[in-house]
Amino acid sequence: MTQSAIPFKENKHHCLELIGNKTPALFSDFDGTLSELNTDPRKAFIDPDCLSAIRRLRLTLPAIAIISGRMATDVRNRVGLDKITYIGNHGAEQIEDGVLSREPGALDDSDLISTVLNYLKSRVNISGIFFEYKEISASIHYRCSRNRKSAYEELSVALREAPNIQNLDVFWGREILEIRPRTGFHKGYALRKLTEKYKIKSLVYVGDDTTDVDAFETLRTIRDEGEAIGVSAVVESKGMNKKLLETADIKIRGIEGMREFLSWLLSLAY
Repeated sequence: MTQSAIPFKENKHHCLELIGNKTPALFSDFDGTLSELNTDPRKAFIDPDCLSAIRRLRLTLPAIAIISGRMATDVRNRVGLDKITYIGNHGAEQIEDGVLSREPGALDDSDLISTVLNYLKSRVNISGIFFEYKEISASIHYRCSRNRKSAYEELSVALREAPNIQNLDVFWGREILEIRPRTGFHKGYALRKLTEKYKIKSLVYVGDDTTDVDAFETLRTIRDEGEAIGVSAVVESKGMNKKLLETADIKIRGIEGMREFLSWLLSLAY
C-alpha cells in the first residue's frame, strides 16, 4: 500500500514521535518552501515570518541548512543570515561560516553544461523562458512563458538533439528543466553529509518539488538504518508532483502552513 503524507496540523503528536525528545536540526528547501513560489525565480524572496523564525531557531537548534538547486551564493544573498549553512546546486557546493567550497569534481562538466545550455538557447526561442547557468549545473525556467505546454515540448525536442546530452543528468521539475553533471549530487546526498558531519540524531527536512524526493527518501533510509530519527514534510501546492506525498511523512499547506510549522519548532526549542 502506498504511503500518503498526513496533515501536520492534526498530527503534531505524530511529528513528536518521529523526532523524539531531542531538539531537531532543520534542513529546508528555499523556493516554494521558505519563499512563495514566484513565477519569475529572480524575484523570489524569503517570507518575512519564516525569516524571523529561522533567526531565532538558529540560536537553539543543533544545525540549520537551506538546501537548494540555486547557487549557494544566491540563496545566502536572499536569506542574509549567518550561523546557518547554505547548500547550493543540489549539494555540490556549500557556504559554511561565510566560506564557499565545492565538492570534488563538481566543476568537471561545466563546459559541457554551458555548451548544452547555449544549444538550447539557440533552438528554443519562446518569450518568458529564463536560461540560468549556475557553473555546476543549469536551469531552464519556463514558468513565465505564456504557453508552458509548448515550451515544454520544444525544450524536450531540442534536448534530445543537444550535443553529448547522454553524458549529463536531466531532471524535470515544476516548469523547470535542470541539467546536472553525473556526479551523484542531490539533496539527499547533502542531507546525509550534514547529518554525519554534525552528528545529528534528530532532524526535519521540508521541501516542495521533485528534487526534494531524494531528501525524503534519504531521511527515511537514515531512519530505517537507525542513524538518526526525523520527519519529512512536503509543502503542498497546486500542480505538485504526487510522488512527494508518497515519500514525505507529513504535508503542510502553503507558506502559511510553513509559518505554523516553524512556530511549532520554536515552541519545542524554547
